[in-house]
Amino acid sequence: MIPGKYVIGVTFIQLICFLRQPPIDDTIYGNREYFQELVFSRDTFIESPWTLLSYAFSHANWMHFIGNSSVALLVGIPIEAVDGARVLIPWALAVILGALFHAVETPVGLVGASGGVYGLLATHAANLMLNWDIKWPNSVRSIYIMVIIALAIPPIADYILYSGLSNTSYSAHLGGAVGGFVSGLATLRAFKNVHMGIRVCGALAAISLTTGLIIAFAYL
Repeated sequence: MIPGKYVIGVTFIQLICFLRQPPIDDTIYGNREYFQELVFSRDTFIESPWTLLSYAFSHANWMHFIGNSSVALLVGIPIEAVDGARVLIPWALAVILGALFHAVETPVGLVGASGGVYGLLATHAANLMLNWDIKWPNSVRSIYIMVIIALAIPPIADYILYSGLSNTSYSAHLGGAVGGFVSGLATLRAFKNVHMGIRVCGALAAISLTTGLIIAFAYL
């Protein structure tokens, strides 16, 4: 069995999609019509609902793709090693909520898998919460927390320092993190009995956030 086959598979599909599209600045030839079919925009997603997910398979340039895919592999494969195909649930909901949070902020089109990456990162936080009572060595737990914080610091610093100058969608990052965390609470494996209220709250939060935002935009 290939470790991380689902996360690697998603990354491979993203690579294929990226290779078929032109970069945002049009410096090389490519299929512009195909690219536009992937981009998410709040003005068109009701007519093109697949873009709630498909935008995560399109990237602005090589640095954008490499940055997102490398972090996704780093944080996603350990989740898949424990939870298998269920890793795709928090990733997908993170991508969807990332798009919807972005739509609240701006009508500008959205590309890139950053929402999914932040969802996977937040899924680790959900896993830590679900399995907090496991007798891990304090050093392991501390390293786990420090890694999560270390991966979260760069975008937070970027937002504080360059939010007015950057095209980065911080709302998509936030939506992705929320989606990954609440769906992680609902779906990840717990190695000890977890109070059902935590599961129910996570599931209800995931369903209500997604449904409420889609209905809201459908009637705008």
